Amino acid sequence: MTWNVIEANLYAPEGGRSRSKAKAEAARKNGAKGGRERQSTLAEFIMRRHLTRAEHNAVREGFLSLTLNEKDIFRKMFGLSQPKKGKSVPEPWFNPTTKDGERPTNLSKRRRYILNKVRFVARFHLPGQ
Repeated sequence: MTWNVIEANLYAPEGGRSRSKAKAEAARKNGAKGGRERQSTLAEFIMRRHLTRAEHNAVREGFLSLTLNEKDIFRKMFGLSQPKKGKSVPEPWFNPTTKDGERPTNLSKRRRYILNKVRFVARFHLPGQ
């Protein structure tokens, strides 16, 4: 018997299509709260793996290596708030442990360059490597 996509779909488990009462209640509860909470931080999304506290600081160093224009593009890319002008908040503001912000999917060449630059510098500053 040869394997093909049609047969694979016919014999695949149908667990995703089940509609139990408990699933429906959980979906309504999550929807009322605005959806399920994110599990990964922004730095983990950027580096594509789980990070420790020291590794989060390495991602912050990667952000600090960007130029002012690149920092603005970076903040807009992830939908982060711009720092307020004042003495209480320094200009290079970025919290890598936040779970807020958007997660972009389609990136332009410039944005990919900025993300790769942050990853490169962060990997250089990673402890123990």
